[in-house]
Amino acid sequence: MKVGKLLVFLSFFSMTSQADTVLDEFKQIESEASQLRMVVVKCYVQMKLLKSEGWKSQACVDYKSIASVDGEKLKVDLKESSLKFKKNQKVGKYSYEETAERMELMYSIKTHFDGFKGIPSKIKGLRKT
Repeated sequence: MKVGKLLVFLSFFSMTSQADTVLDEFKQIESEASQLRMVVVKCYVQMKLLKSEGWKSQACVDYKSIASVDGEKLKVDLKESSLKFKKNQKVGKYSYEETAERMELMYSIKTHFDGFKGIPSKIKGLRKT
């Protein structure tokens, strides 16, 4: 009997932990996407101000070292976490408030990505001037 209660408790605890994992993943992705967006924007500003010389600035050095690799990694992480979220939501693991919180984070992440979507091509164009 005690073993049965323990198994029920552990399965409930496991579901709660998994739900919190998705929230933590979304928070981490949102933070990294925000930081990445700022790296891209800072490089773009340097390129606008200094033209091709801006490419040598610290902001653009940072951009070159992380933008493409980190951006792709974040997209993959977001896709994986979104799938977990949808799966958990489908089986009713989240309350209304929990669903809303996770959806807000997903939208925030999307706006970070949308915020610098066209900037890399603009940076590339400014390198040629």
